[in-house]
Amino acid sequence: MALYLKDTDIGMLLTTRELIDPLREVFVQMHKGKAFTAPRTTIEGREGALSLMGAVSEEWGLAAVKTFYSRGGNMSFMLTLFSTATPEPQPLAVMEAQKLGQLRTGAASGLATDLLAPRNARVFGCIGAGYQARAQVEGVLSVRHIERVIVHSRNKERMENFADWIRKEHGVEVSIAADVNSSFKEADIVTCITTSSSPVIDSSSLGETCHINAVGGYRADMLEVGPATVASCSAIVSDLKEQAMKESGELISAVDSGLVKWDEIAELSEIAAGTAIRRRNAATSRTMFKSLGVGIEDLAAARAAYQKALERGAGTLP
Repeated sequence: MALYLKDTDIGMLLTTRELIDPLREVFVQMHKGKAFTAPRTTIEGREGALSLMGAVSEEWGLAAVKTFYSRGGNMSFMLTLFSTATPEPQPLAVMEAQKLGQLRTGAASGLATDLLAPRNARVFGCIGAGYQARAQVEGVLSVRHIERVIVHSRNKERMENFADWIRKEHGVEVSIAADVNSSFKEADIVTCITTSSSPVIDSSSLGETCHINAVGGYRADMLEVGPATVASCSAIVSDLKEQAMKESGELISAVDSGLVKWDEIAELSEIAAGTAIRRRNAATSRTMFKSLGVGIEDLAAARAAYQKALERGAGTLP
C-alpha cells in the first residue's frame, strides 16, 4: 500500500539544508548514466494546463513522476514515488508536492551556490520575497557563511516581513533595499526569485565576481536576468539544458541575441560530478545558475521525504 504524505507532513519532515546532498548525489548519478530525467511536458487546455515531469534512478531503484495543473495563477501539485527494484514495480508513496517543490528548489540553488559561488562570500542579495524566497535563503545560508542579507521586493509589506523572518530564523544582519540597482553591488551572491518578464537588475549593478541564481522564471516569456548580464558571466550552468532550450527566457534571449552559445552552457550534473567548469571569454568572472526545476530533483526530494516518513511514522495508509 502506498503511503500518503500531505504538504504539512513534508514541512515537518524535511528542510532545504537536508536536501542539498541528496540532490548532489542524484546529479552525480545522472552524469554517470545511472539516473535519468527529461524536460517537463505540458498539455495546454482552454482553461488551464497540465504539466508532467519525472525521473528514474537505477542506483536507488526508484522512479518518480510529478504532475501539476495550473489555472488562473493557481496550481495543484502531486507526486508518485515508485520502487523499481523488484520485478513488479510498486508505488511506495503519493505526496502533495507544493512544499516538496519549494524545498528542492531552494536546495538546487544551494547546491549550485556551493559549486559556483566564491568560497569567501559574505553578502547575499535576494530579489523577491514570495513563497519560494525563504527556501532560497536557507539554501544559500546552508553552504556559505553569510554575514549580511540584502532583500528587495516591490511589495513593501512582504519585504519587511521577509527581512524580519531572516533575522529571527537565521540571526544574520538584514538590509532592506528600496532601489535594487543601487544596493546589490557588494553582494557576493544574488538570487532572483520573481515572476518578472523583464530584467530585475542591471549588469552594471552587480559585482564583478558575484554568483547569480536565476530561479523565478519557468517559461520562455519570463526573464529576470537580461542578455547582457547573462553574457557577462564566465560560467553559465542550467539544471537541464534540454529543458532550458524550451523554457528559460534568460538563456533563450541571450542565445538569440548572439551573445551566448548553447555549447557554452554547462549542466548541473557535470559540475556536481567534479567536471571542470566551462569558462567563457566574458567581461567578468561572474557565474550564473539558471534553475527551472527538473524531475531528478523531485525524485531525490521524494526519496528523502519517504525515508523520513518511515523513520518517524508519518503519513497515512489507505
